[in-house]
Amino acid sequence: MLATCVREATIRGTPELETMRAKAVADREAAAKEEAAERVKQDANGWSEIEDKTNGGDPVSLKSS
Repeated sequence: MLATCVREATIRGTPELETMRAKAVADREAAAKEEAAERVKQDANGWSEIEDKTNGGDPVSLKSS
């Protein structure tokens, strides 16, 4: 941890630090987009699998009995 603090202190205010932080942000953003796309695909597949097995059943009357 001390080594990390020393490294951060030595590059503080330099273009190298800003480049490292920009790369870290870009990496996190790309990972988040990839995870979101995968979740959307899984959700879509889940709904498709459910819909293939059943059509939701018979209609229900809206009149009260």
